[in-house]
Amino acid sequence: MELIGKLEVKYDTVTVSEKFKKRDLVLATDLNTPYPNFIQIQLAQDKCAMIDNYNIGDELKVQINITGRLWASPTGNKYFNTITAWRIEKVGNTPNAVSETSHSNASQNQSPVFNSVTDDDSDLPF
Repeated sequence: MELIGKLEVKYDTVTVSEKFKKRDLVLATDLNTPYPNFIQIQLAQDKCAMIDNYNIGDELKVQINITGRLWASPTGNKYFNTITAWRIEKVGNTPNAVSETSHSNASQNQSPVFNSVTDDDSDLPF
């Protein structure tokens, strides 16, 4: 899946354990609508450095995976989602693109594009 938006925040890398480190960023989308979205995206392990070359306010195209987990707690099941980036590039400026992909065939890298902008004049967010 692909998200396009402006880099709102980039956090420092956090070492969770000896074997796991992560870094979060926030991508602002739909800024020209009454209902902008601020989507927190995680970078993990060797991908933490992918955001280093970008600045707050840069318009980025971020390829993501969405995963979900179940935790069976004593009080009942709880569900958690994680949005993880695997590729980041600056919109309109491919020379600075940072790509983390193992596929050599470009057609395998195509993902659906998320675009929540609608053409109707309704002020409802959905």
